[in-house]
Amino acid sequence: MLLIGQIEFDDSKFDESGVPCSISNKDKLQDISFLMGIENVDEFEEEIVNKPKGPHESVWAPMKLEDCNDARDSLAKAIYNNLFCWIVKWTNLTILPEFMIWGEQADIHIKTVGLLDIFGFERFKENFFE
Repeated sequence: MLLIGQIEFDDSKFDESGVPCSISNKDKLQDISFLMGIENVDEFEEEIVNKPKGPHESVWAPMKLEDCNDARDSLAKAIYNNLFCWIVKWTNLTILPEFMIWGEQADIHIKTVGLLDIFGFERFKENFFE
């Protein structure tokens, strides 16, 4: 996730009629692709710098520099969210009694661990945790 935030874009050749921004530090993209198990790096780049022209469309339109930055940040946030949820799920499954995992019932109290990640909320002028 940290590497994704280091992707930089070059908009010097950007043209709304079909030429998207490009990724200027392709070495970072190579590293990210390797870590994520993505084989086709060029296709991965195309998905970062382009967007569908409409809902349920397979025709792509180039994105402006700001939109590329937003897409990069959104990708990092989505991966972080999925990883965080996975960690919480597996932590709870690890402490769950074995008989509960296999569907057996018992009249006991189950212990779980709940995590609340509020990092970043302090940056908003108004948030829902206050």
